[in-house]
Amino acid sequence: MAAPHLLALPPRELPSKSLGGASYYLKTGVEFKDAGRTTGIGASLLADIRARTTQQPNPTAQSITTDTTLSPQNLGDTDPLDLGYHYPILDYALGGVTVSNCKLNVASGTIIATYGRIAGAAGLTIGAGGQFLPIGTPILPVWIVEYNTVQEGNTAYWLKTWSGSVLSGVSGQASDPVVACRFTQWSMLGTDDDQFRAAYGARQLNFQDCEFHGGKLSTVAPTLKHIPRAPAPLGRCGPDCMRASRNPLERLSRTVSCAIRSETLSRRCRADVDHYRSAGRDHRT
Repeated sequence: MAAPHLLALPPRELPSKSLGGASYYLKTGVEFKDAGRTTGIGASLLADIRARTTQQPNPTAQSITTDTTLSPQNLGDTDPLDLGYHYPILDYALGGVTVSNCKLNVASGTIIATYGRIAGAAGLTIGAGGQFLPIGTPILPVWIVEYNTVQEGNTAYWLKTWSGSVLSGVSGQASDPVVACRFTQWSMLGTDDDQFRAAYGARQLNFQDCEFHGGKLSTVAPTLKHIPRAPAPLGRCGPDCMRASRNPLERLSRTVSCAIRSETLSRRCRADVDHYRSAGRDHRT
């Protein structure tokens, strides 16, 4: 009997690619794109899948020196379904990005992930003359999340931030940064790092109708001001003061008089926010 003939097939390229801690974003042009079916999938689950994505976040320049607006990139799987793992949407991923002498506007509904490019780095640094202006709405807030709240793995290229998800101020700056956030949601695992850290400067930093989920807030000089709809003062905080609630957490590296207050939305706004979260774009920890 003749020996069986073995046919060597060329290795097939994987349809997925890695970025940061994620290993399963689909490559462009693979046959898995738009190859899924909706038969047998319930309406609620289908809506959740369509609010997620198989596409990676958009890259961002490391140095921003001209007025820039980040806006939603329409990455949801709203056309024929893809075959593949569907991640919560990240419109942008910022690691070691610096804003200087210009405005960085963030439009409502935009979701930003932050990571550290090297040990000790921040995700986004607002440098001298920089302005950070994320302005959301009750229905479409801006989200700023630690990358590992979405992605499943560890990587040597994307690290947890160590100087703040967003860092305001740099040593020797000629002019203080401006930070004014409205309807911005911040999310981080446990106490991984400061969600926001003000390292230098004396200008007041404003957080209106914002919520912090996990993480810490830290400042060495400027005042943090949270403008509520219904004032309920938290009082003074000393070093390493943390308040574990859904309201903003704060840790001040010096004892300062703090104007952060608990945030209460009107019933209508709360209902709008809950409706938005039920649509599958919730990055809370």
